Amino acid sequence: MRALAPSSTNAPSARSRTTCLAKKSSVSPTVLSKGGKRAPSVTPETPTPLTEAKANSMPPEMLKADPWESEAFDGVGNAAQYALLVIGLVGAGAGIIATSTYNEGAVEIDFQSTKYESSSEAVAEGIRATNALARAPSVN
Repeated sequence: MRALAPSSTNAPSARSRTTCLAKKSSVSPTVLSKGGKRAPSVTPETPTPLTEAKANSMPPEMLKADPWESEAFDGVGNAAQYALLVIGLVGAGAGIIATSTYNEGAVEIDFQSTKYESSSEAVAEGIRATNALARAPSVN
């Protein structure tokens, strides 16, 4: 069996050096006017005007004025930020009313009482009691 020895011509030297070159930067110089102040900005603050060619290539929906883009509708946005709070308060109020009136006017029926032979007799007795309460004159 023959042992393979590494070839000295193909293996890199352990002491070889790699040099890295820095990338060229694309930094533009800042132009200073006399007195050390920055020069005014080259780009204008106004929007680019819409040319006739661009206007013809746009869909007609984009050329119409937006009816919701008015200061009159700012109140809708201000009210919408409190919508979750209002929904929570209305839900809590509805829950309080529902729990306080849940069994209002209900008649309790004891199905395990020994005075009834079957559950249908207990229900019939509850219906009779309810009808009797409905026919009774109300007290103001």
